[in-house]
Amino acid sequence: VAVGGERAGAGLAVLDVAGIPSVDGANSPNNVVIFLWIGPFNYVTGSGWDVVLQTLVPESRLRDVLLVVRDTNNGEFSGFGIQPGSADPVPGGPTAYSSGGIRKLANYNIPNVQALADGLIRLEFVETRDNAPGQTDALWVSGTVSLQTAFAIPNPVSPGAATLFALAGVATLTRTRRNGCEAEMA
Repeated sequence: VAVGGERAGAGLAVLDVAGIPSVDGANSPNNVVIFLWIGPFNYVTGSGWDVVLQTLVPESRLRDVLLVVRDTNNGEFSGFGIQPGSADPVPGGPTAYSSGGIRKLANYNIPNVQALADGLIRLEFVETRDNAPGQTDALWVSGTVSLQTAFAIPNPVSPGAATLFALAGVATLTRTRRNGCEAEMA
């Protein structure tokens, strides 16, 4: 989905978060991790959300639910967090949260996150305070999270498709050279 203007960014990746559990602290093998395509070396410059959250463990709080956005190296300082219920120190829900549109990272002194050559951004759904290790503390009941990008998001090309395109290019080049040689010989 394209959005116009430098201030708005050039692309928008929208992720449906319905039913995603919030389980453990960062980098736990129990957490849901999604790799989202935004294109090689593209930047995430803003984020927005319209979600419904619910805690499932009595000690868990709505403010504990966090989505960590990083590059695929998952470096400790390579990203930022989206915490829709950050001001809500209570358990419960389902509770709706909205960012009211896209929030530019620069307005909050948060550096942009750049995709590497793989074109992917790593999204990990975590608990900031894990009250039930190995169990689902909370749930992203419904909604979407949007990541604005600096450049338009290109269509993804799978490695298999890239190989087929390369082979087709070689076949076309060979056929063209043969045709050119025959024309010179005639």
